[in-house]
Amino acid sequence: MARLGRFNKENLIPAVSITQPTVIAEGQRLEIDCVRPQGVPTPSVRWLYRSSRIPIQNGPHLNILEGTKLVIEEAHSEHANNYTCVAENMVGSRELSVEIAVTETPQITRGPINATSKEERLVQLPCEYTGSKPPWTNVTWLFNGQPLHQKSSMEGFYSCVVYTQQQPSVSSVAAYLSVSSKCQHTPVSGYHSKCQHTPVSGYHSKCQHTPANVGIPQQVSAYPSTLTFTDVQNSAVGQYMCVASVPDSTLHSLYGPSSINTTISISVGVSPTISYSSKNQTIATGDTAMLHCEADGDPAPHVTWDKDGAIFEANSSASRIYQLSNNSLLIGSAVKSDQGIYRCVVGNIRGLNRVEIGVVISADTRSSTSAAEYPDVGDRAGIGMTKTIVIAVSASVAYLILVIVLIAYCSLRRVRRKKRHRVHKKGNLQMHPMNEEMASHETERLMSTTADSTTAAAASLSSTPNQYISHEQQLHNGYAGSRTPTSTPRIRGYESADSSVSKGSASMVKYDRSKLVNIGVLGNGMYGDVFLAKAAGLSNPPAANSETELVCVKRLTSRDDAVRAEFKYEMEMYHKLRHIRISRLLAVCREMDPIYMVLEYCEWGDLKQFLLATSNSNGGQELTIDPPTTAQKLAICHQVATAMNYLASRRFIHKDLASRNVLIEPNLNIKVSSLGLSKDIYASEYVQNKAGLLIPLRWTAPEAWLEDDYSTKSDVWSFGCFLFEVFSGGNIPYSELTNEQVLRGYEKGDLHPITGDCIPQEMQSIAYQCWSSCLKDRPDFSQILTLCASSN
Repeated sequence: MARLGRFNKENLIPAVSITQPTVIAEGQRLEIDCVRPQGVPTPSVRWLYRSSRIPIQNGPHLNILEGTKLVIEEAHSEHANNYTCVAENMVGSRELSVEIAVTETPQITRGPINATSKEERLVQLPCEYTGSKPPWTNVTWLFNGQPLHQKSSMEGFYSCVVYTQQQPSVSSVAAYLSVSSKCQHTPVSGYHSKCQHTPVSGYHSKCQHTPANVGIPQQVSAYPSTLTFTDVQNSAVGQYMCVASVPDSTLHSLYGPSSINTTISISVGVSPTISYSSKNQTIATGDTAMLHCEADGDPAPHVTWDKDGAIFEANSSASRIYQLSNNSLLIGSAVKSDQGIYRCVVGNIRGLNRVEIGVVISADTRSSTSAAEYPDVGDRAGIGMTKTIVIAVSASVAYLILVIVLIAYCSLRRVRRKKRHRVHKKGNLQMHPMNEEMASHETERLMSTTADSTTAAAASLSSTPNQYISHEQQLHNGYAGSRTPTSTPRIRGYESADSSVSKGSASMVKYDRSKLVNIGVLGNGMYGDVFLAKAAGLSNPPAANSETELVCVKRLTSRDDAVRAEFKYEMEMYHKLRHIRISRLLAVCREMDPIYMVLEYCEWGDLKQFLLATSNSNGGQELTIDPPTTAQKLAICHQVATAMNYLASRRFIHKDLASRNVLIEPNLNIKVSSLGLSKDIYASEYVQNKAGLLIPLRWTAPEAWLEDDYSTKSDVWSFGCFLFEVFSGGNIPYSELTNEQVLRGYEKGDLHPITGDCIPQEMQSIAYQCWSSCLKDRPDFSQILTLCASSN
């Protein structure tokens, strides 16, 4: 097998860098052998120079020996370039590049020369050379034969040295730089203050007091170049000028101007002294202590405090210790850790002074020592305590007044609400003088009618299940049999679903609540109570015989904002939906509180009770109707899927799809609704979430419970639970687990799908897809309809 081995810097002999240039001196010899790498077939080696092959025996100074060796005889600047060794065979080629630099011998053409300059003037010393340029060459300077560093004195011998790689260094001749000094002010430390002038040769010096050449004070003696201050007084404060002049004009050319000067300022200060300080103190825990420290001096001394030799930050937001404007230290609400040595340090330009004050924290209720030594501390503490008591009492009185006002306001609102309720109730009784006997008779007639129709419908459906399924397949567009959209009774004031969406709640039918005849309470939910009622005149056009219609009324009595928002969402949803398998919103009563939502109702009630009544686990009671067959259960699931597909197409989310919220008619046709009886009949199936809302935990998708992320996919999860209910005879999902175990399963993500042994084999795959933990893996309702149709 053909191959080509590794080819790296180890193949170059002697070892040279392939990343940095190889430097040789002009006239030197260089030989580099490019060792042929291993390979099959044996690779060939060639050298490239300036991107072309180097001929063998190419001149006297550049050759290729033995096919692999690059030889440079007597290197010259023209040999400085990149050289590439190429190894290749039928597999390919590999390259190694070497950069060669040739340096020339340096020569200094112009070096530094002797120079004279005045102090603080700019001086330039030249150093010019020929040869290789940087980076192969660099120049350094020597001062008095040593490497040049920052010097206090610049006077001396300077020389430059040129260093070139692979070449000997070259030095210039040393040049001497002479510096002429200027007049300087040199203070002399000691007991007496002095102004001393360092004279320059040829100058005469004298000192004078400025401004306007004022004479020097008597306590100041002026030697030609020195001022001496004795018994310093404030009169000595001011500026003093030292003037040096050249008496001979012939020296001007050497020293420049005829006179030079420098000025100093003299200020007189007073060392700081402590005029008053507190003595050692003993204070009780919780008391307030004041440490005084008064100081004099010129300028005014600065005062700082430290404790036990460590500086602490007073006046910080977390500190109980404050340094007042008069430099006294206030310790508030003393604790045991405040005990220690407090030191007052005063200082100015003349020096420092200090005093130490010991503070002991005792457990006594009151410290007599502190009160005796500093009576003003007790007075100030008493004033502070009085202010605290006054503020506390004022706040308490204000709080009591606020509570009384709120109680009175709430009581007034309660009285008004009760008054409105009595008036409303009285009006209802006047318009409906229906006694309890009449209501009882009406309920009994309804129940008997429901039972008869249930028996007849069950007998009819049990004999023709296949016919029913084929009939149900016509419901995909929301209508069955001869019930076409034109024959469906319209609700007065309703328009099409599309037009109602734009008009919103303003187009809802308003109904007079006094026309509702209450038959009985179905239960209580999150919004309030739900009751059955009879209502007349809801059909459009009104029925000829003016028969009343059985309706379900949801009454909003909750005052919680979140609950009222959910009620409004549900009302808007049912108002915008038009489907034969979804309970219609017939009207609303909202001219006063509580608001009523009037919905369609079915004679047999909710599907949950039907399933429990016809199941084998109904407590041993004799069945009055035949239980639904598997085909009929499949038809029920298909109807619910049809309704949910329509609801999803209108971009609505049900959030509580379960058999308890599905209404059933005697012919086993269903309507999806949302009775929401979460507080009595089905209270055990609801759990309160963090927001205080009652949620059907076992029917709710994990993402909806944990993250409040409701979507059509969460309704699909609930549909899988609905399948389990239908085929298990109304059993609760995860009935073997407690609510806490279900919650932990949601949080950990290890909750197994509901046992689906009761679900037919053809429907189990649909259920398991609905319970997928990944939302993308769950089908939508249009796919569920297709799967249900193929299962049927």
